[in-house]
Amino acid sequence: MRITVKYNCLINIFWGDIMSLDFQNQYGTVRIQKNIVAYIVGATVSECDNVVGLAAKNVKDDFVKLLKPDKLSKGVKIHVDDNVLNIDVHIIVDYGTKITEAANIIIGRVKYRVEEFTGLAVNKVSVFVEGINISL
Repeated sequence: MRITVKYNCLINIFWGDIMSLDFQNQYGTVRIQKNIVAYIVGATVSECDNVVGLAAKNVKDDFVKLLKPDKLSKGVKIHVDDNVLNIDVHIIVDYGTKITEAANIIIGRVKYRVEEFTGLAVNKVSVFVEGINISL
């Protein structure tokens, strides 16, 4: 027997500096940790062709660092506005990558996966290319 749960969410906590999101459905309360959503995004982006990885930017030095696979959530910022998610993804791509095509693929995949896995609506996914990998 399989139970399908439709989410008619009442958001109880606003994600600012809060680390989790709680919402109610007919079966009870559901809590999703913010870093879980960020990890879903990071894993999805890392599967995309021509993406070397996620990037963390040091604002003080204007230095960009390629993140290790165990730090997938660090290159992702999640904001909640009016009960929908806005997601920023910071990436490094391979030299020769058609950036607009890669960004459009990332946007579609991230939006689909986050909505599918969490039931939360994604309003916008912004992709920031922080660097280009040149292999000699």
